[in-house]
Amino acid sequence: INSQIHLNDVNILKTLLSKVHGSQLYVPLKQALIRKDLTEIENIVSYLKIDKKRKEFVLNLPFMRGNISLLNEIDRYGIKEINPFLSNLQKIHEETESISMGEIIFDLGEFRSFEYHSGIIFDVFVENKNSYSEILTGGRYDNLLINYTGMQMPATGFAIDLFNLSAAVSLFMVKKIMVCCEIYNIDMALNITDRLNRMGYKAFLLLGSDARREKDFDLEIEIYNNNILAFSTNKKRHVKLTDKHFEDLKLFEESVKEIL
Repeated sequence: INSQIHLNDVNILKTLLSKVHGSQLYVPLKQALIRKDLTEIENIVSYLKIDKKRKEFVLNLPFMRGNISLLNEIDRYGIKEINPFLSNLQKIHEETESISMGEIIFDLGEFRSFEYHSGIIFDVFVENKNSYSEILTGGRYDNLLINYTGMQMPATGFAIDLFNLSAAVSLFMVKKIMVCCEIYNIDMALNITDRLNRMGYKAFLLLGSDARREKDFDLEIEIYNNNILAFSTNKKRHVKLTDKHFEDLKLFEESVKEIL
């Protein structure tokens, strides 16, 4: 399963905005960056009393997403104050690249929880049916615990979207398929069951007289009068398998995946 780990450091933006912090432009600019309102960002930046390179950097921030090469490209802006934070992101990449199970992406244009967090922020996404769902989000918030304990200490936290996580976990699980037949077409059923098991599914052959527990399976294939009907157990998707499906193994597999 494909997954992505998005990383950013809120100190990059905080450093860039430090020169306008307290001014009337600070809050509107911050909100425009969070919304990725490009027109409003351009309008506000035109009033900022900062050098041309910094203005260009702020204007391009919403588009700054990419792999490790992105961090190297930022050198061209010559903003030395943010170098420690970029170096920290590079260090994290070096230490985790070999053990990470997903693609590491640097998303410098992500500003959620900008004020709440104090350093690294991260989000984890997994691919689910041709789109990506967020399953985890979090980051550093070193200035939070002092409000409750009276002590300044580093802290990191995260939240998990259990709904998206459960959907992602189900993608790892082996799909169980029930093949139902009568005794007179058991040879055909055995052939289908064997083919499904070779494809990596768990296929079970059940004779018509056996009790059927549809809720325990992801797909049911029924064979009756030499007709073969495959359908999801919620009956929302189905397909009639023909000789073409058995002559072309790829077509057979694609049809099963489509129903599942």
